Amino acid sequence: MAWLTDTLSGVGDGMLRYAANMNTFINCALLTPVYFLGVGLTSTLAKVSGKRFLQVEGVSGWMEFEEGKKPVDEIYRQF
Repeated sequence: MAWLTDTLSGVGDGMLRYAANMNTFINCALLTPVYFLGVGLTSTLAKVSGKRFLQVEGVSGWMEFEEGKKPVDEIYRQF
């Protein structure tokens, strides 16, 4: 009876490895076109139209605070 337990254990291990390999393959096969079509196309269209998603001025990405330009209510309610 021990040989049956060993055999079934080996089959189970093989099925787990097969499932893990299929998972990796399917994720790569599905996500690669999505990345190139989604991110690549968006990047290309943004460059062609001149759109910049992150306005970086100088070394830092922080924007300078202009005191007195905005009402206090708008400053406190940012979202």
